[in-house]
Amino acid sequence: MRGLAVLCGIILCLGQTIAPAHASDEHYVDGHDIDRRTLLNPHVRWMADPQDRLDINNVLTLHESHWFDSRDKAIFNFGQQSSRFWFRVGFKNLNSETTKQHYLQMDYPHHDYLDVYFVSGGNIVEHYATGDARPHDTRPLPTHDFVFPLPRQFSSLDVYVSVRSQSVLQMRMHVMDAEQLNAYDKTFYFIQGIYFGAALIMLIYNAFIYLTIRDQSYLYYLTYIAASAFLQGTLSGLAFQYLWPDWASINGTAVLVAAALITACAIGFIIRFIGLSLQTTPV
Repeated sequence: MRGLAVLCGIILCLGQTIAPAHASDEHYVDGHDIDRRTLLNPHVRWMADPQDRLDINNVLTLHESHWFDSRDKAIFNFGQQSSRFWFRVGFKNLNSETTKQHYLQMDYPHHDYLDVYFVSGGNIVEHYATGDARPHDTRPLPTHDFVFPLPRQFSSLDVYVSVRSQSVLQMRMHVMDAEQLNAYDKTFYFIQGIYFGAALIMLIYNAFIYLTIRDQSYLYYLTYIAASAFLQGTLSGLAFQYLWPDWASINGTAVLVAAALITACAIGFIIRFIGLSLQTTPV
């Protein structure tokens, strides 16, 4: 009798281990409650896959104990990571007459390999494979960041996100409707326009000074301003969107090149501007 009890306990434990995960209500976001750009991170669970052995079919069968709660994190920041990470969040009440088309947004534009799976009833209903190591046209919407439309024909959805990157791994997810997405984009492009407009004015002004007095220090300063604008365009994802959308391999080196150029030009400008000499005078 005791042996039978032990056997039942083992079977129960195995069943818990291989049983697929089912999210509790606290991990689901109600479509009726999305009345603004809503941060999803408090509802998100995550899991690391350092050996890169799991695909979506494996992940769908994992027990709930494999996932970690994010609690009240506003942003996930895992530092410099080469491991694959999985994130998961659920939605409900998405296809009623009172709800609009919603979009899932990830505002960090430097994920090398990003796979997003929309799952309903245990079946994958939509899959996007994108990232800044893949061409820009792999994104469902031509944006500087990552925006994915939520399928509307399902009342509830589980979203699984797989991320692998060679750079800093950050994750912050929002959900919003089309009107809120449009307002967010307008604000973003307005701020970026102010920055690049100011950089252009500084370039023109200092180029005029350089052409007038022919001081080489202003040439260093001009290159410094241009490199700073280039770095900002790369970090924001705008450079990939508009300058080289078909050459994803440039993204891996653009930031390093721009940062090195900024440093070199700053040093050259300081040396020329304050008259430092690299020659040493014998004592």
